[in-house]
Amino acid sequence: MVIHHLGILSETVPTKMTHKMLIPLQKSTEHFAGEAIAKKVMEGSDRITERTDKTIVAQWIKGAMERLDSLADEKTRILIMEDCGRSCAKVNKRLIDSARARRKRFKRNSEGPLREPDSPEREMCYSNTTHRLHSGDQ
Repeated sequence: MVIHHLGILSETVPTKMTHKMLIPLQKSTEHFAGEAIAKKVMEGSDRITERTDKTIVAQWIKGAMERLDSLADEKTRILIMEDCGRSCAKVNKRLIDSARARRKRFKRNSEGPLREPDSPEREMCYSNTTHRLHSGDQ
């Protein structure tokens, strides 16, 4: 038995080679749509590993989403995708926190773009760049 991010016990134990990002999709689909639908949605996932080319992974995910769309109603799909999103946020918490902290260091200029906090060097560089961009000089 395995306890996954929903706290649900499951008999399904992914192989060591299974791409770790697919496990939450499998578990969430099993939980909200049932094992039979999850099995169909996850068809071919056994060939997706951490070393699989990203293009192939993207193609497989596109196919999995198409299978999910055809097999589950809208409410169920939303529950599955929300749960996958929460799992992704949990797994990537440090990265998200780092991005938020980095964003707080920047401030919005009146014209809209984010820029780093003022310092004499940065301000001069930013002003010169902005002037060239707005005047058409390169």
